[in-house]
This record gives sequence, structure tokens and C-alpha cells, in this order.
Amino acid sequence: MFRLGWKGWAPRIEQMGLHGRLRKLCRGLAVLWGSFTLVFLVFTAVPDPARELAGQQADPEVIADIRARFGLDQPAHVRYWNALKALSPLGSRADGSWGWRSPSLGMSPSILGCGQSVPHSTRSGAAMGTPAYMAP
Repeated sequence: MFRLGWKGWAPRIEQMGLHGRLRKLCRGLAVLWGSFTLVFLVFTAVPDPARELAGQQADPEVIADIRARFGLDQPAHVRYWNALKALSPLGSRADGSWGWRSPSLGMSPSILGCGQSVPHSTRSGAAMGTPAYMAP
């Protein structure tokens, strides 16, 4: 019989063996990778983040400069790999050596492009954890 409740069906971490802990770690990493991929795909669907950053009346040279600066002129798979490398705790450090480092959490141009097209009341409401219709 299946019993509801935490102690009835879920094993405790202390009682798990190495195999169970590794399985939980792998599942957690798979969830993180899947979430990252989903967010990347959503922000890749933005029509032209460089145009959003520069404005609708911007010169083509400014838009080309923004694309080159943020890597938006590269194919999606290259941008995905670069973003994944930037978030990894292993990689090249600022001094050129390789090893553990702090992940780079810089502003993504795709996120910046989306943020500029959202009304201010919605952004402030989301930042405060309130729905947009409740924000002033």
C-alpha cells in the first residue's frame, strides 16, 4: 500500500547510498541544464535584440556594432555554447589560467532586449513579486 507523507515513501538522504546520491545529483544537473536550455530558447525567439537595444530609428552601423559586441551575429548553437561556458564554474579565469572560477552572470543582450519592450509597471511588479495589475 502506498502511504502519503514524507516519512512514508521518500527515503532520507542519510539512508541513501552512493548510488542514490549520484542519481539525485544527475537529476538535479539535468533539471538545471533543461531549464537553462528552455530559457535560452525563449530568449532566442526575440526577433532582433540588437534592434531593440539600439532603438527603431538607429543607424545600421550601430545595430551591427551591438550584434558584434554581444555575439548576436553568431549562429544560435555558438551563442548557446558560449553562454553555457560562461555559466560553468570550470574554465579559463581572468588571469588566463584554467580551473575553478566564478560564473559570469553578465547582462544578456536578449534579456535586455526583452526588458525594454515590457512596460515599466510590469517590470516593477515582477521585481516586487506582485502581479502587473497590482503594480502602480
